[in-house]
Amino acid sequence: MSKYQTLSGFRDYLPAEARRRAAIFDVLRQTFLKYGFDPLETPALESLELMTGKYGDESEQLMYKILKRGAELNRSLDNFNTDKSNSNCLSDAALRYDLTVPLARVVAQYQSEIKLPFKRFQIAPVWRADRPQKGRFREFYQCDADIIGSVDMAADTECLMVGVELLSNIGLDKISIYLNNRKILNGLMDQLNVPNNLRVSVLRVLDKLTKIGRDSVIDELADIGLTRDMSESFIKVVDIPPQEISDTLNYLRETITDSTAIEGLNELEQIINYLNDQPFINQIIISPWLSRGLDYYTGTIYEFTLTDNPEIGTICAGGRYDNLLNQFIGRPTPAVGISLGIDRLLSVVTGEIKNIYSLRSLVIIAGENNRPYGFDIAKRIRDLNIAASVYPRIDDIRSQIGYAVNQQYDYAIIVGDEENFNSTVTLKNLSTREQKTISISDLSTKSFKSDQ
Repeated sequence: MSKYQTLSGFRDYLPAEARRRAAIFDVLRQTFLKYGFDPLETPALESLELMTGKYGDESEQLMYKILKRGAELNRSLDNFNTDKSNSNCLSDAALRYDLTVPLARVVAQYQSEIKLPFKRFQIAPVWRADRPQKGRFREFYQCDADIIGSVDMAADTECLMVGVELLSNIGLDKISIYLNNRKILNGLMDQLNVPNNLRVSVLRVLDKLTKIGRDSVIDELADIGLTRDMSESFIKVVDIPPQEISDTLNYLRETITDSTAIEGLNELEQIINYLNDQPFINQIIISPWLSRGLDYYTGTIYEFTLTDNPEIGTICAGGRYDNLLNQFIGRPTPAVGISLGIDRLLSVVTGEIKNIYSLRSLVIIAGENNRPYGFDIAKRIRDLNIAASVYPRIDDIRSQIGYAVNQQYDYAIIVGDEENFNSTVTLKNLSTREQKTISISDLSTKSFKSDQ
């Protein structure tokens, strides 16, 4: 094995896969824009002070912290040698852990320039020092859309709708959507008198329910300090099998009594009412056990999985986080968002992706004298919004076609003496092996699509 290897949890993307990623990102951007979200970009590094206290202790252990520089680092090393319990003194920045906290910082920093409600999307890498495994990397891209400044469930509904369309536009229609509301869980904990100091831990354990099972969750709840009766009562309410939406809502309506939980249930019912005429309504599963791991969620929460590949885990998720911006702005500012993990998808999705795989053509030029004509043909093809690359050296036609096949081009555009003289091109479909000669005056998108 070569000593030149990528670090564990990181990946290279060679051209074939990089093209697919770029095409997917193009579709995601167009979908976000279609729903009225504006693009936003933020730095890879944020201050450690900004990042601390937003995600929970477990998540913060996964941050990539950046050492201070120069004389400041030397002074911090002196302090660290005196008190080794304070390792944070060596760092003042961290790599972006997600795209939500940087968004909150932007909204706070540019309050006079940003008009609410503010709808933004961002597609960018984030970094987590997680344990690498299939579908889980230490550097990966998130694709987020958020709506800041609306308490209305219409905002939550639109995030769900854009999530469904994003997945559909990259060829993933067979999805399951798990939907819940944190207020239901918080209200149930009030109803069962769960101690306040244990509630964050309870939600983190509950988040493992589908991974480790009911009995193990009850055992862990007991380990963190809940009584056995309290643990069993809590799980009995939330761990119900998937069923019709109306049945689950009726069950919760009959079971919960706490006002906070009822408020969360009302919000769920409102979202379902808004989505009632949508074709994906039957793919929604009301899941009272769903808690999501991050501390900042306050209301609606949701996770999307692949129905045929549930083992890959959550591919799209999000929820409402009405209190997070209060830490930055100093006043309540409602917010809801959704995040798509593209790298996890690409680890299991192979082959051509519906609606996004752009036609790619290689212009094959036979003879130095035909190069000007070949470059003119390449420009004409690009003007049709079809990718065209000119083979970068003079080789025999057979070698050039072999290269085009190897590099997964869709078409070879052959330009030789005859084509140059007659103002034509020879168009070869590399999938069907069919070819035809057409006049450049007749060259159009139909020339490429008619024989597909």
